[in-house]
Amino acid sequence: MRNARQSKVPKLTPLGRELRKLRIDHGETLGDLAEALKLSVAFLSAIETGRKNVPSDFISRVAGHYKLDRTQYRKLSKLAELSQREVKFSLAKRSDKEREMVALFARNFANLTDVERQKINQVLEKYKEE
Repeated sequence: MRNARQSKVPKLTPLGRELRKLRIDHGETLGDLAEALKLSVAFLSAIETGRKNVPSDFISRVAGHYKLDRTQYRKLSKLAELSQREVKFSLAKRSDKEREMVALFARNFANLTDVERQKINQVLEKYKEE
């Protein structure tokens, strides 16, 4: 039986699972990758488990370290998006009406029904980057 004092192993994000696979495939440990990326092991672990957001240059640094091709880079980027706990973007060059729309969406996101979310997703899928 598990000791009550032992901590639960943190769950990996989709990005964390892929990073672990890349490390294993390249015979590296978490410490090896952290050192190569000039990050602390704790910070890299926090990225993998979703306790920290993925820094903006992180994917390009990992891709450079492992010499990933364009397809692998896009896959890693998509997994990073799926792993984010919060999203930030600038509204500096947006109109008051656009800012109001974004704020309204953010405030009410949790109250949207599945059908409403699906409709919004269908609209946004038209603008998806390929």
